[in-house]
Amino acid sequence: MSNQQTQLHIVAFDIPWPANYGGAIEVFYKIKALHSIGIKITLHCFEYADRSPTDRLNDFCERVIYYPRSRSIWQQCSILPFIVATRKHPELLKNLLADDVPILFEGLHTCGFIAHPALKNRQKIVRVHNIESEYYGDLAKSANSFAERIYFWLESQKLKKSETKLLQHANLLLPLSRTEATKLDHPNTRIIPVFHPNTRIQTPLGNGKYALFHGRLSVADNQRVALLLAEIAHQISTPIIVAGGGDIPPNICKKLKNTPNFTLIRNPPETVMQ
Repeated sequence: MSNQQTQLHIVAFDIPWPANYGGAIEVFYKIKALHSIGIKITLHCFEYADRSPTDRLNDFCERVIYYPRSRSIWQQCSILPFIVATRKHPELLKNLLADDVPILFEGLHTCGFIAHPALKNRQKIVRVHNIESEYYGDLAKSANSFAERIYFWLESQKLKKSETKLLQHANLLLPLSRTEATKLDHPNTRIIPVFHPNTRIQTPLGNGKYALFHGRLSVADNQRVALLLAEIAHQISTPIIVAGGGDIPPNICKKLKNTPNFTLIRNPPETVMQ
């Protein structure tokens, strides 16, 4: 195996540690798995919201480069989707061009430079986490306000136009499941299931004592699921637990906390989740 074959750029949409929501879990444990087979990783990730640079990533990466994510309202004027335009940092392109190593783009979010002429001859792989146009369309239906509904709808329309246009520049697409794979119009697609921390089954046999929904509670779609679960909690004997990180609107939080047979656990540490 050549030196170039053992190296990889990974462009992540977020800082993948702590691995406390779906996207971060998938990216972090992929990095860990690649490191375990000798891949030398240069990780590029975007710093925003409540996530900060961490030494934990240095355990598995040769180099970690952080970029600020500009979330200016003016980015809404871009023909690119907001999630793509706000991650198109010029220093990212400069760093990708520093060598000829293959690039793994994590999600459509990170594909702002995939069509750039300077990357034409590079090996480019995209990990497809969602059919983003459909996902944002669903978020529009679940939005808590008119402004959010308009934003998510506009984003879904931009994503519809960008998905094929950007992904056609990838040499390989890696969807999570057959559901995504059947919707991708690309000649080279390979399904690789989700990466996660579990290497053996530890769950006892039989039925448990509660039902658990775990998700990022700042996402409107997950808030909608939590509210639906709260509506049916009194109809079943099994207690329902909803746990996850991120902010949740006070009015929704209050409603969930006052529901019989239902428990809300916000921002649980890993020990509590286990």
